[in-house]
Amino acid sequence: MLRALVTGAFFVAVGLSGCKENIVYPLPDEDVIAQYLAVTEEGRELFRTENLIPDDTYTLPYDDTVYRDVVDSVWRTISVEIDSLGPYDFGHLGQRHVATAEVNDLFFVTVIKVLGDVTDTILAERRLIRYGFFVKLGDDSKAYFGWKLWGYSSLGGTEAPVNLSVRTPDRTVSLASTMSYYTYRSPGKINLQYIKLDDIDTLESGAGLICSVASWGSSTIKYYHTISFESATGFASDGMRRLDDHHWLDTLVTPSPNHRLWNVIFVQSFVPPPGYNFVRGWCVPYRVPQ
Repeated sequence: MLRALVTGAFFVAVGLSGCKENIVYPLPDEDVIAQYLAVTEEGRELFRTENLIPDDTYTLPYDDTVYRDVVDSVWRTISVEIDSLGPYDFGHLGQRHVATAEVNDLFFVTVIKVLGDVTDTILAERRLIRYGFFVKLGDDSKAYFGWKLWGYSSLGGTEAPVNLSVRTPDRTVSLASTMSYYTYRSPGKINLQYIKLDDIDTLESGAGLICSVASWGSSTIKYYHTISFESATGFASDGMRRLDDHHWLDTLVTPSPNHRLWNVIFVQSFVPPPGYNFVRGWCVPYRVPQ
């Protein structure tokens, strides 16, 4: 009889537990910020991997070879650091907590080289690291627990290998292409230089851009460069034109119409022949009025 009562009590308990709502555990802030980068418009576009390395052909000034880069896969890791020393004073916004996300993308690329009737392939890896600076503007009841992408960096704590300028022909707009444009520094232990999203320059659809590279100081440039961008006809890659040992030049035109609110120009530096080894890549962001 006692055994029957215990068994009956067990099934009653199981039945009652089935009537309860499922417990939903909150996500860690780190996962929420990673989700923000994957879902929001600014996260998807400023940190995109699609078409950063287009598979169209381009040439370089060193030989008559025609090159084409084919991305086989991309391995992404996201490391989020929530600053534990805050909150910090953000003026009229009050005391706010901050965080930084490091987005590390490793591109596995097949480089196809065609010279006359001879075709050769090279397997290569190219790493791109970008950073997002986040401020918690709301509480946990808000979207993404109140976290908002506040700043952007594609250089981290290290200057670009060359002095790159990306500007409109009339010089009224000059995009953030070197550390000198990252005029803000995150508080606390994170210590990241960044450009505020509100300060990223706006380009009208179909805007022309002059991209020029100069060496730092009097040393000759030990790299060659390619630029990837979105044009009116799609995504394209250009090998920059070598003017002399100190200067390289290229021009491009942005899409018209440009349906993206945010976009980036991707710059890559390589060691000249015979190596053709990848040195570094970084992104130059811009906005488009909608």
